[in-house]
Amino acid sequence: MSTPPPVSRILLVSCDSAWLGAALAGLKLAGARLDNPFGMVFTAVSAFKEAIDCVSADGEVQIVVIDRHLTSAEVNQAAITLANRLNELRPELSLYVVLSGGDDERALLEELVSHAVDGYFNRDESDYSGWFRILSAELAEKSATPFYDALKTYVKMAKDSWHTPGHSGGDSLRNSPWVGDFYDFVGEHMLRADLSVSVPMLDSLMHPKGVIAAAQSLAAKAFGARKTYFATNGASTTNKVIFQTLLAPGDKLLLDRNCHKSVHYGVILSDCRPVYMDCSARPQFGIFGPVPKRAIYEAIKANPDAKAIILTNCTYDGLLYDLKPIVEAAHSAGIKVIIDEAWYAFARFHPAFRPTALEAGADYVTQSSHKTLTAFSQASMVHVNDPAFDEHLFRENFNMYASTSPQYGLIASLDVGRKQAVMEGYRLLDRTVKLSGELRQKINSTGVFRVLELEDLLPEELQQDGIRLDPTKLTVDISKSGYSAQELQQIPRFNIQGEKRTFNTITLLLSMGTTGSKVSRLFDAMLRLAKDRRPPRSYYRITEIPRFSRLACLPRLAFYESGERLLLLDDDGRPNQALLDRVCCDQIVSYPPGIPVVVPGQVINLAIVTYLARLTKGPKALEIHGLADCDGEYGVRVLTDQEFKNIPSRGLFDNAGCHGNQLPAPVCQRTSLPALAALVQAGPAPLPEGCCGAGFVLSMPLPYSASTPSYLVSASTSSTTSALQTDQQLGNTPLASGRVPSPIDFSAAGPARRRRRQPRCQRRAADAARSGSRTDPGVLLTSRTCGRPRGPPARHTVRRPLLLLCVMRHSRNTKPVRGARGGVAASASRRILHPLYSATCYEPARSAMDACLSSAASPWMVMAAGGFNAS
Repeated sequence: MSTPPPVSRILLVSCDSAWLGAALAGLKLAGARLDNPFGMVFTAVSAFKEAIDCVSADGEVQIVVIDRHLTSAEVNQAAITLANRLNELRPELSLYVVLSGGDDERALLEELVSHAVDGYFNRDESDYSGWFRILSAELAEKSATPFYDALKTYVKMAKDSWHTPGHSGGDSLRNSPWVGDFYDFVGEHMLRADLSVSVPMLDSLMHPKGVIAAAQSLAAKAFGARKTYFATNGASTTNKVIFQTLLAPGDKLLLDRNCHKSVHYGVILSDCRPVYMDCSARPQFGIFGPVPKRAIYEAIKANPDAKAIILTNCTYDGLLYDLKPIVEAAHSAGIKVIIDEAWYAFARFHPAFRPTALEAGADYVTQSSHKTLTAFSQASMVHVNDPAFDEHLFRENFNMYASTSPQYGLIASLDVGRKQAVMEGYRLLDRTVKLSGELRQKINSTGVFRVLELEDLLPEELQQDGIRLDPTKLTVDISKSGYSAQELQQIPRFNIQGEKRTFNTITLLLSMGTTGSKVSRLFDAMLRLAKDRRPPRSYYRITEIPRFSRLACLPRLAFYESGERLLLLDDDGRPNQALLDRVCCDQIVSYPPGIPVVVPGQVINLAIVTYLARLTKGPKALEIHGLADCDGEYGVRVLTDQEFKNIPSRGLFDNAGCHGNQLPAPVCQRTSLPALAALVQAGPAPLPEGCCGAGFVLSMPLPYSASTPSYLVSASTSSTTSALQTDQQLGNTPLASGRVPSPIDFSAAGPARRRRRQPRCQRRAADAARSGSRTDPGVLLTSRTCGRPRGPPARHTVRRPLLLLCVMRHSRNTKPVRGARGGVAASASRRILHPLYSATCYEPARSAMDACLSSAASPWMVMAAGGFNAS
């Protein structure tokens, strides 16, 4: 079956009828003489509004040529205004402006509409053949598929394969009596295009420099991004890549609880600290929607130290945020915005769906191109507009997840999908919008089935949030039909398969591949089902998902513990009370609705146990992921008491003890500085009980010779000081402990026996320490603040005060600590390495040391903090 040739309409706009007629005739004549592979045809209008109407109505318009001298009674600067309007309406259009002036006129236009205009023609040069060639080259560039073309070229070379994959271009399958049917089913071209990274002309997805890089650049331009990356393992993986690029362990992430499960797994892998925002719900239909705008603003205000926020737009049911004010609020707090646009990849190419997340200002957007564009399953894209984007770090994280043997057919489908969206996306989506309205009307006419409108889907708390509804997603209420949602999602009798279901709705997904004949067949099926007039049935209604309880520790730490498995139901078949106040190790998700009921690190309460128990007794069609198997019964994996006590990050969260008990208060012990110094000097000896919790790091300058400072590192309270390490050794040796180190705050406490007046900055810090408030550690450590140092320390052994372990950050984010007046800590910093974190320690300035030594006989407070500081 031969495909029809393309049609590319070129629209000329001018109110000068004489010039317009001459230009139109000249371009048509050139088209008759020259090659015209893109089917360029020329048409003209003479008014501003006519141009807008023509571009809106005709999806085959590819290029608009605007006369700079266009005038209109409706607007000033008609040519410039028209260029901007057309760019807003259809950003994929190519726009050219015809000038009659010199460089000054062109410079003015560049300043006003350079973002919209692709090129210029000179009105005084009637080289219409040259114009035709330029316009043809523009179409060639827009419609290019660099990777797909290279793949086709290589397949046509018919080279013998002496490399992977093992089917060798299908030769192992062809003519096989056992599996030859697979060769026939898949096809020769698909098998010969299944190639290896051993083919250099096809570039490398992990280090693109050739045709893949060119295809990604075209995609970035098409979707309005600074950078675009192709991925062959879905948006499920690209979400995780972005997390690990932006978030260091312990960094805060604001996220919609209704996010895709890959987002929640990304939280575990990146070891970030999640702040969950409860989504809205319509329990009448079992549908979960966006997070209320008020809740998002409150989360941003309450967590100004958050590094990123991620939202899903649109939701599975087609609900769309009013993104722009949300993005602005996040950016004003210095928070990066990530949008999971898995179900909305097509939105850029029709005004009915815009603005897109990128147009609203999002920094990162992930799209499941295979869901709503012409791409194979698992094919996806990442779009980046972050001005502070670290491409090297992103690439390293991308390669961490990417296969070194990508499926080249997936990459080709992304290249082709982008081309189709640019060249005919508007026309196809315009048809889809019209078919959606037609199908909505026909379904409602059955009198039994009803398509839910926006007001049906919105809970009251979202009524003023500016939420919109994607018209390509139809949620159908089946309550009056007498059929179950499972029966209607799959209708074998009519060969129809729907997208998803709740207990009393089914969702129908329309796309660029939806046709009028499909709409007719679906309507015929639903009309016949409506005429069956089954008696109404009572639907099993899932209770509303419990609100998020609280986290007791970072999800990653809970997930990687062994835990213990407790039965979900007790011997009497009731919710097991032994699960209450325990910390879950797994993510438990029910489908529908697909929202995690509980995540790793979350405290289990009665509402959660009751909800899970009810799910297990519900319809067999319900899927529950994450429950453990306990000898054929449902169980939940939870932290043991000892595992929970040993988790260092528990101090970050509200107290949540084992079996409901509160965490013990931080251990404090008073001891004198000379006593600690004597302890260290004594050689092998245990640390004072309580000075250092299990897995914590205690760092202090020991009595030292100035040329060889030593530090004490301890992994537990039972450690001894027998193996002191020098600064050089510490700088190159990872700590043996696999646990997260915790900062230990050494603050002066109690009156000094021998006291002299301290600098004001030290007095403020000491007062703050006594009152329990946090101080900037740089205050005590900055020479500018505390006065000029009195010279280098003597070479004889001296005793220095315990050091405040002041910075605990992921190594790539480590920054120098600054004092209250902006000065950098005076003395050299020393980094103690850890598998996940680095701690930067600063020696006190000499003036601070002298002040501390003057009160050496005073008692000191040693506090082992319960958590770590990742900010």
